Amino acid sequence: MDERTATTQNGERGRGWPGVVARLGIGILLLALLGVGIYLWRERTGGAAGAPGHTAPGPLPVSIVEVRPQSVTLTPRFLGRTEASQTVQIRARVNGFLEARKFEEGSVVEAGQVLFEIDRRPFEAELAVARARLENARARAARARRQVERLQVAAEQGAASATELDQQLTEEQVALSDVRLEEARVYQAELDLSYTSIVSPIRGVIGRALRDVGSYVQAGAGDEALLAVVQQIDPIYVTYSISEQELLRWRRLIASGAVVVSDPGRIALAVELADGTPYPHVGYLNFIGTQIETTTATTVLRGAVPNPDRRLLPGQFVRVQPLNISRPSAILIPQRALLQSPGGASVYVVAEDGTAQARPVVAGDWAGDAVVIEEGLQPGDRVIADHLSRMRPETPVQVTEVLPPPAPPTPQPSSPVPAAPGEPAQ
Repeated sequence: MDERTATTQNGERGRGWPGVVARLGIGILLLALLGVGIYLWRERTGGAAGAPGHTAPGPLPVSIVEVRPQSVTLTPRFLGRTEASQTVQIRARVNGFLEARKFEEGSVVEAGQVLFEIDRRPFEAELAVARARLENARARAARARRQVERLQVAAEQGAASATELDQQLTEEQVALSDVRLEEARVYQAELDLSYTSIVSPIRGVIGRALRDVGSYVQAGAGDEALLAVVQQIDPIYVTYSISEQELLRWRRLIASGAVVVSDPGRIALAVELADGTPYPHVGYLNFIGTQIETTTATTVLRGAVPNPDRRLLPGQFVRVQPLNISRPSAILIPQRALLQSPGGASVYVVAEDGTAQARPVVAGDWAGDAVVIEEGLQPGDRVIADHLSRMRPETPVQVTEVLPPPAPPTPQPSSPVPAAPGEPAQ
């Protein structure tokens, strides 16, 4: 009897624990929901403002920038890439064996400098044969001339017929044609012989030799005819792309007078290397694309940059910055005062009643640590520059500091350029 009672009590105790845990969990959940409800009610009603001893929060202290138009030198930056201003493939123009290479790979070569020599002996023999054939043709032409003169005398005396004279005149014309043919063959042989000395047509940097001495090379456009590549890299070209929308925007701003280019025919370009190092020489824009690429909706711009010490190499990534572009009456605000959201850009301004008001704006170019505002602000507006994470529309604010207007960026100093835009110096 006692054992059965004990067993029954233990079973009831074992079945009761899950129920206790479930009831405890439900109680905790109800307490959490009650706490959230109280918190939301306090947020909506401003807290227990009516409770004894509670003080409502005062205005939020902020720093502002008063909007003032100022002249700003714009410094738009584009990602660009360098390329040789001129590239020439050195190719064999006659077939033969390479006898000599007369340059150091990677060195600067001059225009007219001999780079390769092809075995001349076969071409010298061809020239000798062509000259001998020319002498033979000239001898036949001279003999035909003498025959014509004799027949003309004989015809005057009635000793030769007109038909015989006409036949001899024809033979003379054939002989003279053979002379001209052989003269052309001599010229071709001389030309082929001259092609055995392969020269550089430009001054530039030559790459590695693509064919070794002793190799048999063939004339033509194939790989077997390519011997080396010479690139002119002083000046070096820098190309970059601009979108169709950006191109239209810049043209609209220039046409309206909002943006001024000090010398439209000579737009200076500053270059910055991939590691952030400023390049010491200034280039100039020398080409603007004549069409929009349909696949990318961009057009290409190109500048010529002096490169006397070969610091820039073809294929490098650089940043390009036009220099002589300015906005006479630009509105600048600090970058930290601008808010970006999927709905667009906005700022907070201090209204007449001392509250913060959200103002949608259209942001333009970056200017150092500031940003140009295209639309949305007027001179005299007070833009809030801090505590933006705590700011909400209609929030009471108190101006504690008036910050100076953002200073426009200083253009990058660079050395003068001796060469005209696009004029090769090497």
